[in-house]
Amino acid sequence: MEVLPNCPRLKDLRVGFVDGKSSHPETTLRGLLSKVPQDKVLPLDNLELISVVTEIDAGILPHLLSLKSITLISDPNRTSIVSSHRALWRTFQVEGIRLEKITARPVTEALLEYIASYQGLNELALTTVGNSDQQKSDRLATQLFQKALPPHVATLQVLRVASKYEDLWCVGEHNIQDLRSLSVLRELEISFKYGNGQERGFDFSKIITTVLESIGQMRSLRSLILTCPFKHRKRRWNDHSWAHRARRIEDSLAIILPSLGTVDAPRYPSSILCGRNHFKLQPADSDITSAQYVVTATARGQGDSDIDE
Repeated sequence: MEVLPNCPRLKDLRVGFVDGKSSHPETTLRGLLSKVPQDKVLPLDNLELISVVTEIDAGILPHLLSLKSITLISDPNRTSIVSSHRALWRTFQVEGIRLEKITARPVTEALLEYIASYQGLNELALTTVGNSDQQKSDRLATQLFQKALPPHVATLQVLRVASKYEDLWCVGEHNIQDLRSLSVLRELEISFKYGNGQERGFDFSKIITTVLESIGQMRSLRSLILTCPFKHRKRRWNDHSWAHRARRIEDSLAIILPSLGTVDAPRYPSSILCGRNHFKLQPADSDITSAQYVVTATARGQGDSDIDE
């Protein structure tokens, strides 16, 4: 990028390719920033790299020391790019760079170790988490909820975790207490384990009630998105099964929400997205502690496509 030498006050750098694909040789962060004169340091606040190799050296590092926000996205099968991302997370950890906003794919152990190494993260978005190795996927999920997030319980305001499979990335009894510990969280997007609904004797309303009652204790939360995993490990969803679960959730929410709690009930998020339905909740009267809610539902698009790793 020959333009970089002419932008000494550049704060926001975004480089990527449509659908994360490029017909050119792999673009590198070192190649991009090496164009900047050696006596100049870019005051970068935000860096967004899609399908870009992030190998750096001592001459490149100074440009990254002021970063507050980063987006690193790559196809998990692009091993050279993913490996360079791991190296960058380790560099950030060693150099004590404290990011306030992170968007990343894929999720690696190096990323989670970096997040666990400091305090002060405000927003975290992990897209299409999980992989075909369930043991590895569950290990990374446990590392996120039990080790990476705790240092940020007093600062994290936005958490987005879109799971590819039905596993420990999904909301459930194994992580609900970890989520409740996030005392200032305003927006939560997390996957819901729909597949349990096919198990004999499974009480669909019970798990929804458990999740909502627990989330209702998160006083700062204003927006909740419950997404459907892109895949079940043993079968693929289709429109019929997805729509069926959406209808069951709509019926369950319409019954459960107005009856939750007492006059001292917590205030539930005003917006809930679940499956293909968008639920907007408003107290039935001006008393925000009222347990009575007006629930409206509108259909929405599926939005996310199935992505192979």
